[in-house]
Amino acid sequence: GVITLGNGNLLFRVPDADGVAGVDTGLVVVTDALLAEQGRSEGMTAGEFFGIDFPDTFSLGPDPVFIDPFADVGGFTDAGAVVRISQVDGSTLLRLEGQADFDQLGRDLYNQSFDGNFFVGSGLSDVHGVDAGLLYRVGSDHSMVELLDPTPGAGDLFGDEGQFVGGGLLIFDEFDDANGLDSGAVHLYSTVDGSRIGTLAGSSADDNLGSFGVITLGNGNLLFRVPDADLGGLLDVGTVIVTSSLLAEVGRSSGISAGERLGAVSPDTFNTGPDPIFFDSNADTNGLTNNGSIVKISQDTGQEILRIAGTEDKQCIGQI
Repeated sequence: GVITLGNGNLLFRVPDADGVAGVDTGLVVVTDALLAEQGRSEGMTAGEFFGIDFPDTFSLGPDPVFIDPFADVGGFTDAGAVVRISQVDGSTLLRLEGQADFDQLGRDLYNQSFDGNFFVGSGLSDVHGVDAGLLYRVGSDHSMVELLDPTPGAGDLFGDEGQFVGGGLLIFDEFDDANGLDSGAVHLYSTVDGSRIGTLAGSSADDNLGSFGVITLGNGNLLFRVPDADLGGLLDVGTVIVTSSLLAEVGRSSGISAGERLGAVSPDTFNTGPDPIFFDSNADTNGLTNNGSIVKISQDTGQEILRIAGTEDKQCIGQI
């Protein structure tokens, strides 16, 4: 078929085309509205089948972007490729390739602005270790910069989960090992240049900070839940952390009993007022089982300002 581009030119995909690099490299041709060829781009590796996937021609900017996490490029299987071509002359403006088998570059994509700036990568990339992950910021000027993980390591899956908050991209790095195996971390990156604005790291092994995402509070602060956090020799007491919009820690509150797992349930941040309230009818506190608890945390300081707990097993205080 044919794709009509934003400037009126036409785009044709020929993924079975043979090229300079070999058989089935693939080909994309751009013509004007009268079918006069304006230019073309080829795949770089035999068997790449460049153009087999439908390109993005809107959300990632006016120039079509081909994202194929399963492209076989550079002699690697499923290495993945991201290619931007000009809607004017069909030339290749930007090309990113995975660098190992099963990197699947392009499987993780974050886009907010629709102006040609976006983030793309793969949590399965082996560049910094097996499945350590890799993420790039791609600019509308066709520049690219790698987002720097301050503590890269095998199995981190960096870039696999993320969310835009305010003017930045928050990456949930729950398998980061900076402070123990799977202690976890979250990193905030600028959407303007990809620089790292800040990092919040888990305190001990198996905290998995980042695994429960983020909640933006009414005052703009961010709330992170770490129900697997340990404290003072007590396992899984749970911790709730409040930071500024730039990831600077404001304060935190923790559970009081082993196995309480404060933060395991999502808090109410609307119906009961601006300060988040955790209603956890299954909480185990004070040596009891499922006695339940209600805990209110200040959105301004992150400190606990109210706690109500059941006084007997299976009282399930907080059930609503």
